[in-house]
Amino acid sequence: MIPACGEAYQPKTHPYNPALCYITVDNATGDGVTTYGIYVNTCTNYVISRCIIDCGAGSIGLSGLPGAGGLPGTGGGDGEPGEDEGNCCRNPGVGGSGSFPGSNAGGTGGVGANRGAFDIDEQDILGQTFYYACCDYSNDGPPGQSGVGQGGGQGGEGGQKLCNLTYVQTNCLADLPNQGGTGEDGADGLTGLNGLQGIAQHTGGYYVPGTGAIGQQGLTHGAGGGGGGGGGAKGCEPAVLNPLNGDTVYYTSGSGGGGGGGGEGGQLAQGGSGGSGGGGSFASGGSGGAGGAGGIGGAGGQGGEGGYLGNNGPTNSCNTGRGGNGGDGGKGGDGGDGGAGSNGGTEVANPDGVVTFDKDGAASATYTSFGLTITLTGTWELVNDDEDLAVTFTSNGVSQTSTAKILKLKEKELWVKDLNDTSDPADDVETHYKPQ
Repeated sequence: MIPACGEAYQPKTHPYNPALCYITVDNATGDGVTTYGIYVNTCTNYVISRCIIDCGAGSIGLSGLPGAGGLPGTGGGDGEPGEDEGNCCRNPGVGGSGSFPGSNAGGTGGVGANRGAFDIDEQDILGQTFYYACCDYSNDGPPGQSGVGQGGGQGGEGGQKLCNLTYVQTNCLADLPNQGGTGEDGADGLTGLNGLQGIAQHTGGYYVPGTGAIGQQGLTHGAGGGGGGGGGAKGCEPAVLNPLNGDTVYYTSGSGGGGGGGGEGGQLAQGGSGGSGGGGSFASGGSGGAGGAGGIGGAGGQGGEGGYLGNNGPTNSCNTGRGGNGGDGGKGGDGGDGGAGSNGGTEVANPDGVVTFDKDGAASATYTSFGLTITLTGTWELVNDDEDLAVTFTSNGVSQTSTAKILKLKEKELWVKDLNDTSDPADDVETHYKPQ
């Protein structure tokens, strides 16, 4: 039984040789619970003597929770395929955007190139005006737009024009240079910093475990992917006109395919929460909980496909340049891991207040952060009368070395500094004291 404040636990044997008492404290359970053995606070007139106190281990802290992951970016739109004979269907894919506030949009693809064209010339013969085509030409595709954000993907280059005098049905002349370039992928977002480990404290006479800091959220969203370049147009094959009115009878030029839109960058993730600290104990402190893993940044949106008419057919459709594919959006920045909780300590802070040695004589020792003030009454015995002892102590945070003599009262012992080399224990006392 542990007495209440103001009572004394003294088995009735010899007044200065009490029986041994055994106090065993179970291992702590729960989250970061500290074991104290015997906890004394604002109590007076008590004696704890010749006790064996077995403190159980402090309990471990809880692990932190993982951070929330980021939202994925939206994919870019596909470009239109162009037209084998005509100027239709050149629109590009629009870059992905708007999935979450502050997102980095993908670049819009390049417009498919306008079909080739020609000029009309006329000639007057015997009073009759005749029309004919001349100066046939074709058009290059424009580049795609770059993605938004830090490290946004660059837009793909536009495809080169096709300019041939004839397009044979069984021979596809469109080649890689005529296709729009692929947009670059957006850069991934930057990862947040990990949280710091918790720091335990002694507050109000209690051991307070420290919780790890929350990991930093990802620093940036993923950047948008670049839009694909517009495909080159087909042209330069001579046109056939009605010579009497200039109307087009036959012309095979076609428009290029639109570039695909770039994917939107993914959203940054949140940091993991810190682990809680382990409980303290004189026996074995509990380990701090691990910090939660940082969230995973959202995946970037996939780039859209460039427009493409397909294989060669009766109208030589594969001779128009296809649009370039849009680049993928970058992945959002990962959140930092939460900091680990503090590991439970096996020491406690020096107590503030009054420590009393109380037998036939009396000695009181008031501990402060600046040293120990001792007032002695009663009869004391000088133990090391022949020589002084070297004593190391700390005063005002500065390490000091001095000499001391040991005074003994019954079963209690104090180190007492004697700078004046006298046996008077009231002279400049040392900051260390020790029960024997």
